[in-house]
Amino acid sequence: RGRELATENRERFQEIRGLEYIALAHLEGGHPEWSLELARSATELARKMPMMVGVIYGLAIAGRALSRMARHDEAVAHFRRALADLERSGQADSRDAAAVVKDIGVVLQDRGSHLESLPYVKRAAEMAERALGPDHPETAFALAEEAWTLGMLGRTDESFPLYERALAAGARAMGADS
Repeated sequence: RGRELATENRERFQEIRGLEYIALAHLEGGHPEWSLELARSATELARKMPMMVGVIYGLAIAGRALSRMARHDEAVAHFRRALADLERSGQADSRDAAAVVKDIGVVLQDRGSHLESLPYVKRAAEMAERALGPDHPETAFALAEEAWTLGMLGRTDESFPLYERALAAGARAMGADS
């Protein structure tokens, strides 16, 4: 029975990941409504398993789809649920958590709420640096996102040093001299 259960779980895991990959392809292909439905299906299957990583990724994909459909409040709610699941599973400072926090900030920016976005993009940059190190491309991107947000708020004196840090981190990540 143990072998049957392991095979069944592996097949269910593959089905969930397949749905998530197809959802991402539809999202990138310009069909967020299809992506949303597939992401919701993957999330429900993952909840039944239970497969926490599938739930988190499904919620994040659904959040991205909702954001593309300009349903920003719903998108933020999905990302916050994903973040809460990450925190409950002991992954509050992980790379995935940093990405979800950044996604919340980006959706708030898309909504035009730059001031509300700032604590999220700042936290995402700090989390990325802790989780990935100062020379990782995702850290560089997170720093640039924070700098851009500060610039949108007219705080260029704070944004320029962050842009410089992001550029230097990106250069180091690519192996160039900073």
